[in-house]
Amino acid sequence: MYKYEHLLLDGRNAVYRAVYAALSDDQFMKSGYDCCVVFFRFVSYYLNQYKSKRVHIFWDAPKEDLWRRKIYEDYKGGRDTSRGGKYIEYNVDALVSRCISITTEILNQSNCANYYRDKQEADDLIYAFCRLNVGSKMLIVSSDGDFKQIPFMMRNIDIYNPLNKNDGLAEINLDVNPVDIKCFSGERSDNIIGYPQIGPKRARILVTDHSRRKKFFAEYGRKTYLFNRILIDLTMCPYLFANLSYVERKMSSELKYDEKAIRDIIQKYKVRGLLGEINRVILPFKFLGAG
Repeated sequence: MYKYEHLLLDGRNAVYRAVYAALSDDQFMKSGYDCCVVFFRFVSYYLNQYKSKRVHIFWDAPKEDLWRRKIYEDYKGGRDTSRGGKYIEYNVDALVSRCISITTEILNQSNCANYYRDKQEADDLIYAFCRLNVGSKMLIVSSDGDFKQIPFMMRNIDIYNPLNKNDGLAEINLDVNPVDIKCFSGERSDNIIGYPQIGPKRARILVTDHSRRKKFFAEYGRKTYLFNRILIDLTMCPYLFANLSYVERKMSSELKYDEKAIRDIIQKYKVRGLLGEINRVILPFKFLGAG
């Protein structure tokens, strides 16, 4: 019945996608519908498409509080969430914050778990979850390329990238560790700087050719590589064992589906459009774990 034991959703990533999908649809915005409606449309689609027994939502701590910022103060510093253009008239950050507040309240009453820890990113918590469930088939939903390192290490993991044009599962190259590539080339989306003039293609050559890599390090040093590895490699999170303990406790907590509470939350925040779609996009959560 189930394709996956667990569906792991990168919460903030999904909310941003929902907000921009809503803002790009003029008819949707004119109708007065809320971005939260799009978020739950997305999640219900993942449930229907990939048939998961359980759903787990992972949230980032505020960017300024992340442990990686204590090591590298410009971490994620280059990100611009405004996008400009037709979106410039909207306060995107405010819409995202509101959407996160509402969706987490609803999800807490919807038979699925929210995961959040101070200083941690969703990446760290999802990796901890995967470490604890190595025998289960799992699907990670995110457009963040950092997650590709997890199925490289654990073959029971698939990744669904909503931005893939073919609308399918991400292809993972099991021959080359994606962490090694980014340690050389950097990661633009996180403002992590690699070696000068080293892109993914040249980085792949250095990773796969030991003699070239040795010569490269002799000329340019290992400092950049080692520093980037601390930021990128999820196995090097200094809070890993605390994350494992937190996730294990969270997994053992009792889940519930309370439709009255869900309806009350929707009405409290005046989430226009969601009550009309509750049977289609939220009711499926009621049956998680059944069978």
